[in-house]
Amino acid sequence: MTPPRPQERFAKVIVDVPSRTVDKPFDYRVPPELAPDTRVGSMVAVPFGTSRRVGYVVDIVDSTDLAKVSEIDAVLETGPVFDEHVLELCRWIGDYYLTSVGEALRLAVPPGRGRRLVRTYRLAKVPTGDRRAVGAKEAPLDDDETAVVEMLRRTGSSSASAVVSATGASGKRALASLVRGGFVEAFYETSRPTAREATVDYARITCDARTAAGEVCRAPKQGRIVALLAEFDSMPVRTLLAESGASRAVLRALVARGIVEIEAHATPRRVDGSLHGEVATPPKRLTRAQKSALEAIDAAGGRHARFLLDGVTGSGKTEVYIRAVQHQLEAGRGAIILVPEISLTPQAVSRFRERLGEQVAVVHSGLSLGERYDQWMAVRSGTHRVVVGARSAVFAPVADLGIIIVDEEQDSSYKQNSSPRYHARDVAIKRAELCGCPVVLGSATPSLESRHDVKQRTTAHLCLPGRVEGRPMPEVQVVDMREEFAAGNWSIFSEPLQQAMADALDAGEKVILFVNRRGFSSFLLCRECGYVPRCANCAVALVYHDRGRQLRCHHCDFAQDAPEVCPSCGSVYLRHYGVGTQRVEDEVRERHSDVPVVRMDADTTKGRNSHARRLSEFARASGAVLLGTQMVAKGHDFPQVTVVGVVNADTALGLPDFRSAERTFQLLVQVSGRAGRGAAPGRVFVQTYWPDHYAVTAVADGDHEQFYQQEMGIRRQMEYPPFVPLVNIGFSGTDAQAVKLAALAASKLVEDFGSHVATVMGPAPAPLERLAGRHRWHLALKLHDQSAAKEALRGALAKLESHRRRGVTITIDVDPVSML
Repeated sequence: MTPPRPQERFAKVIVDVPSRTVDKPFDYRVPPELAPDTRVGSMVAVPFGTSRRVGYVVDIVDSTDLAKVSEIDAVLETGPVFDEHVLELCRWIGDYYLTSVGEALRLAVPPGRGRRLVRTYRLAKVPTGDRRAVGAKEAPLDDDETAVVEMLRRTGSSSASAVVSATGASGKRALASLVRGGFVEAFYETSRPTAREATVDYARITCDARTAAGEVCRAPKQGRIVALLAEFDSMPVRTLLAESGASRAVLRALVARGIVEIEAHATPRRVDGSLHGEVATPPKRLTRAQKSALEAIDAAGGRHARFLLDGVTGSGKTEVYIRAVQHQLEAGRGAIILVPEISLTPQAVSRFRERLGEQVAVVHSGLSLGERYDQWMAVRSGTHRVVVGARSAVFAPVADLGIIIVDEEQDSSYKQNSSPRYHARDVAIKRAELCGCPVVLGSATPSLESRHDVKQRTTAHLCLPGRVEGRPMPEVQVVDMREEFAAGNWSIFSEPLQQAMADALDAGEKVILFVNRRGFSSFLLCRECGYVPRCANCAVALVYHDRGRQLRCHHCDFAQDAPEVCPSCGSVYLRHYGVGTQRVEDEVRERHSDVPVVRMDADTTKGRNSHARRLSEFARASGAVLLGTQMVAKGHDFPQVTVVGVVNADTALGLPDFRSAERTFQLLVQVSGRAGRGAAPGRVFVQTYWPDHYAVTAVADGDHEQFYQQEMGIRRQMEYPPFVPLVNIGFSGTDAQAVKLAALAASKLVEDFGSHVATVMGPAPAPLERLAGRHRWHLALKLHDQSAAKEALRGALAKLESHRRRGVTITIDVDPVSML
C-alpha cells in the first residue's frame, strides 16, 4: 500500500473510453497545485496507457492500494460538471444501455465544453552532432519528409490529419518515418472548448473624476470620454464611443496613460424562445379532471411517484404542467420539462415564460453552442430554475429538482440514435427516482410501454377525457382513395377534402395538411421497363424534388439531376409516383393562389429559428394553410384551424417494423387533434388505401381502447415489447463480406445464451440494407432474463473486437424504437 504523503489525496477517475473492458474507476494522485479545483464531478486530463485521455472524478480518497500511481495532468473545467444524482444516473445508463459510464458522463458535460485530447506532432530536439539532424543540409530526408519538416517548422505543431491535409497522402508515411527516426515527437494537446462565456468590454476611469478631468483638459475628445465615465461610472465600449464621438485610438491613448481601464464583463446571450402570434389565454379555473390530476401530482411533492397524464388533444395537459411547476417553484424546487421536437419548443417556452417569468431556460440543438452553454450555466448557477427542452435537457443541472415532465412521452425522437442510445423518457423516470421527485408522462396517445406500466401498477393513470370548455372532438372522416380513383378523381386531394378546404379558407379559417414525406413525389418509375433510380450509397429509391428537377437521397443526401429518359431502356415514359410536400404545396397554390401557404419540412427548416418563424407566419395569417411532415402533427395550438387533411395515411403502415401500426395510430390522432381547438368545430379527413386497418378505424371511431387492445394482443402473441424486452445489435461497414461475417459470429455467440435467457432473431440484412455507402446487418434478441442476457452480451461483445479491427462498426440498441 502506498503511504500517503502529507495532505496527499487521490482521485478515482472514470476514463472516457468506449471500451467496456476498462469501465471502472482508476486511481490518480492529485498534485497539490490542482487540489483546490479537483473534486467529485471534475473533468480532468489523465495519462492512460500510452496515451492521454479525458476523465471524470467520481471520488476523492486519502489513500490507494496501488504501488505506482500516475498524476492528474490538468483540470479541464472549473467547477463540477455533474452532481451525485447525475453520476448515479450515468452509472445506470452505462449498465442498462450496455455502454461505458465514461461515455454516459459525457452527456452531462455543459454544451460546448467537452474536450478531446489530440495526438499532436512537433520537431524534436536532436543532438547537435547527429548528421541526420532535422533541417541540416546533409540530412538524407526524402521530399515527403522534407515537406513535413518544413510544415512543422512553420506551424510549431500539427495533428496527423493536418499534416496529411497540407502535404498529401504520402505525408502520413513520412510522418511515421520521422517519428521512428527520433526527428519528430508526439505529444497530446487538449482541444479548446467550442463554447465560451460571452463577454462585453466595459470602460471605467481609474481615479477620481476631478483628477481624470484635469489630466485631459487640453484634449477635448478624451475629455468627452472621461465626462461620460464620470457620470455613468462604467459603460460598454461600443456605447461609449458612439455617444462621445471619439475613435478607438482616443480610448487606447487614455488606457495607455492609465486614466481608463477596460474590463470584460460576462454577458449571457439572449435566447428568444417565444412564438409571436396566437398564445392560449390561461383559463380562470380548471376542469374537474384537470383539478383531480393536479391534486394527485401535488400530493406526491417531495417523493418519487410516476404519473401518466392521458389526455385527449386539447384537454389542457399544458395547463396542468404549468400549475404543477408553479407549485414546485413556490416550494423552492426546480423543474425539467421535456418536449420531443425543436419545432414544439418555441411555443412551449413562450407559454412557460409568460406564466413563470424569465427563470425559464431553453435547451435544444436549434440554439447555437454558445446559447446552449449560457442557458446551461444559468441553470447551474440557480438563476434559472425551470428548463424546457428536447432530449438532452434531461441532464440539465437543476438543483433541488422538484418535478420532471415528459410531454408527448410516446415520441420516438426521445431516443438517441448514436451511442449511448438512451431514451430520454426512461432516463427522466430514473432521474426522478434518484432525486425523489414525481415524474409526469403526458400524451394523447400513450406508448404501449406506458399503458403496460399502468396495468402493472407502477404508474398512476390520470385521465383528461374531454377538451377544455366543453369543446367537441373533431369529426373524423376516412376517405377511401380507391373509390376516389374509380370515380375519376386523380388528384392528390379527395373531393370531400377539397370542398372542406375551400369552405374553411373562404371563411378566413385555417387548414393543416399532413404529408408524411418530403419532396415533390416519392420516386420516378419507367412505365416501360419498371426502372427506378436508386441511391448508389444506400440502395433506396431516390426522392424526386421538382425545385431544380433533382433526385435526392434522404438518408445520405446524395443528389443527381432527374433524367429526361430512362437510363435503362431509353424510354421517355418516366412518371412521378407518390406524394411529397412540394407537390402538395404546388397543388394548394394552384387551387388557392391568394392564400398564404406555409410549408414545414426538413428542406424548409434548415435555417436558424426557422421553425419559430414559420409557425409565427402561420399564426399571424388569416385564412392560411400549414402543410408539412411530422413537424406539423403534434403540440401546436392554433384556435383558427378547423380543417386537417391527412394526405397519405398509409406511409408508415407498410414498413417492416413491429411498431408501424402504433406509430401510424399515434400520428393520425395527434394531427387530428390540431383541428377544432377554438370556438369553431373541427373536421379531419384521413385519405387512405387501407380504410379497414385497425389503426385507421380506431382513429375514425375515436376508440383508443379498441386500438390498444388489438395491438397489445399482437405484441403479447409475438413476444414483443412491452411484454418482452428487445435488443437490436447492428453491424455496418464498407466491406459487405466482413459485415456479414461479424453478424454470423455474433449470432453463434448469442445462441449459446440459451433459449431461457434470450430468443435470437436473425442475423439478416437490415431493411435499409445500405446507407451512406455502408452495408448493414442486424441481429435482434428477445430477452427473457434481462440481467443474465445483458451480462452475457457484455462478454460476447468483447469477443467481437477482431471484427471491429476489420472495419465493422457494432452497435447495441437496447429498447429500439425502430428496426429499419
